[in-house]
Amino acid sequence: MTHPFWVSEADATFSDQSEPDPLDAEILLLGFRQTGVVSGCDVTQSSGSEMEVDVASGEVLIATASTTVSAQPDRTIATADGTNPRFDLVTINSSGTVVVTTGTPAVQPVSPDMPDATSVPLAYVYVPASDTTITDNQIHDKRVLLVASAGASTMYAENSGEDFVVSTSAFPWKGSSVTPNVDIDIHGLVFIGTVISGGDYQGAVITESGGTVATITKSEEVTATALDAEVAEGKMLVQFATPITLSADTTYYLLMGRTDAGDTYSLPSQFPNAEFAFPFGGMVANQSSRIAKQNPAVSDTISFSTPGVVRMGVLWSIV
Repeated sequence: MTHPFWVSEADATFSDQSEPDPLDAEILLLGFRQTGVVSGCDVTQSSGSEMEVDVASGEVLIATASTTVSAQPDRTIATADGTNPRFDLVTINSSGTVVVTTGTPAVQPVSPDMPDATSVPLAYVYVPASDTTITDNQIHDKRVLLVASAGASTMYAENSGEDFVVSTSAFPWKGSSVTPNVDIDIHGLVFIGTVISGGDYQGAVITESGGTVATITKSEEVTATALDAEVAEGKMLVQFATPITLSADTTYYLLMGRTDAGDTYSLPSQFPNAEFAFPFGGMVANQSSRIAKQNPAVSDTISFSTPGVVRMGVLWSIV
C-alpha cells in the first residue's frame, strides 16, 4: 500500500519545507479515525492561472463515510505576501468540495488549522514572499491513504483510553509491547507527551530475549523545535528509513526516547493504565517497556511493567 504522506526533509527545495509541521501528527491521527483518502485527490500545479492548483478526482473517507470527489482544477491560491512566506492548506469538505485555507505569513511559517472537524487534508502549498507562480515543488502531499472496505491501511493508531498521567520514572526510553495477528510494516512512531524544545527524539523497534535487547532498529532522529514544544499535547513524529516488518504472532517492543538527555532522564510520556489496541482485531499491547540508556543497544536491560502501556502513535500498514 502506497503511503503518499510527505514528511519534511532537510534537502527540500525551500528551507521552510525542511522541518515537520505541528499539524502533521494531527493529520495522521485523522487516519486512525478513518478520515483520509481512498484514491486519487492528488494536488498539482495548475495548467491555467499561475497562482492556482489542480485537484484530481477520487474518493475520501470522513469518519468511515465515503464521499466521491470530482476533478476540481484551477483552485485559487491567494496573492503572496510581499515580505514573508506562508503555508496554505488544501482540504476536501464533507460535500466533496476543495477548500483552500490561507495561512499566516511569517518569518518561520506554519500551516493553518484545519477548517473544520470533517475536512480531509490533501496538501500544504508553500507560498514564498512575492511569489507569482505555484509549481509542484511547492506542494507537500499530505494525503493519508486508507482502505474503504477494511479500514486496515497506513494510518495513525493511538491508545483510546481517557485517563492519562505523565510518567515520571527515570527512563529516557519508554514504550509498549505489541503482538500483531497479521504481518504489518511499521513506517513511523509518534511520541505523545511533554515535548522539550531542542530535545533529540528517536523511535525504535526492539525484540527481547531474557529481559535484554536482542535486536534493535532505530528511526531517524528529530530535534524538537519551539513550535513543537508549544503544542498542549506534544506529538513528535519520527520515521524509519525503510519500513520495519513485524511478523504475525511475534512480540515486539515499540519505544520512543530522547538521545541527548542522559541515562537517568525521565521521558515525560503519557501513561494510561489500559490496553493499547490497534484498529483491527487481535493486535493488542498490555505491557510497558523501558530502557535506562540514552542510546540503547543490543544486550541492554529492558524493564517491564504489566498491566499498563505508554501512549504513542504508530504509522503502519498491512503487508
